[in-house]
Amino acid sequence: MQQETSHCLALASDLDQKISQLASLEPSDAPFLSCYLDARRGAAACRQYLAREARLLRPTLAGVTRLDFESAFDRVNTALRHPWPAETRGVAIFARGLAGEAHLDAIPLAVPLANRMSWYRIPDIAPLVATAAAEQRFALVMVRGGALQVLGIEGGKPVPRVWAAQGLSRAGRPGQAVQGQTPLFDLTMQNVRRVLLAEHSTPVVIAGDADALERVARWLPRRLLPRLLNTIPIPPDMGERQAIDRVRGRLQDSQRIDAMGVVARFVRALRVRGQAVAGPMAVREALHGQRAQALVIADGHCAEQGWVCDACGVNSQTTPTPACCPECGRPGPSAWDPVIELTRLAIRQGARVVFADSDELRYLGGIGCLLTQHAEHQVMSEPGTRTALDLVA
Repeated sequence: MQQETSHCLALASDLDQKISQLASLEPSDAPFLSCYLDARRGAAACRQYLAREARLLRPTLAGVTRLDFESAFDRVNTALRHPWPAETRGVAIFARGLAGEAHLDAIPLAVPLANRMSWYRIPDIAPLVATAAAEQRFALVMVRGGALQVLGIEGGKPVPRVWAAQGLSRAGRPGQAVQGQTPLFDLTMQNVRRVLLAEHSTPVVIAGDADALERVARWLPRRLLPRLLNTIPIPPDMGERQAIDRVRGRLQDSQRIDAMGVVARFVRALRVRGQAVAGPMAVREALHGQRAQALVIADGHCAEQGWVCDACGVNSQTTPTPACCPECGRPGPSAWDPVIELTRLAIRQGARVVFADSDELRYLGGIGCLLTQHAEHQVMSEPGTRTALDLVA
């Protein structure tokens, strides 16, 4: 049965669900056409990019595979003919032709995407996972001019939750009774607390007037403090859209720092022969054994890695399907793309996927993983303690 496309702007929660659904799809004889498009340049530019990439790929395809590609390509172009929401800045499309179970899934996003097209036995979800990690969902408490507003930020789009006029009193904390305050205002401030507590796992950011940030942070219920990511001052003359973009930029900077911390842990563990392995084959063993804690991939590695042959382990930059390995001549399933395959395995097993711009990670091959406790010896066996007998010819 065909999976139908949706043309609603994907929010952060929707994106996580889409990624899980795509990761759950099993490989088949009919490959997936995965397309990532920068929608800021318009639909015509997207179609031109796809047509150019298709012209390069068609000469490598023949027979049923060529017919299957054309079927999937027609589905992608059909999805592009539908109108997108006005806020759309990037589109991800996944299509499979009639040779397999027909599939079409189009995901409009409020964030731009780099143009990319791949023809592979499973959906290429790595760029979508990277986008979801960069566009974290959070609750924004905006405090400006004595008013307090709670916004849900999903995919860069603000969703109003609750608003309290004159929510900050310079005489005391928010919500503290002052002269002239009405019972209705008290109830409104209780609603603000209730909305924040209802977002059980959503991180919270406070932004706005610099002199009010500390008081708002003290006013938050104690149960919310572990979810408080940051307090960010915003100039009084800055518009709401610009203020939200500044907050998102600060959070993305924090996430990049966090990702680099994970990579530093990976490099340190690898150097001291600790809980880490590097290279696509070792990482795949760890994931298959459900012993991976976090998969780390160098930024841009999706475009640089190429594929690996199962039979002889050689790396190549040529298209894996249906090309044969230049070393052993094995075609088809023996040629696999490490980034596509390992990202899918990590998502299916609930392991964290981290993309980071790290020279050290690139030097180590661009891909690796941190292992769960006491697992490295199960993934890559080590020789026993060397003795004098080991040196005898």
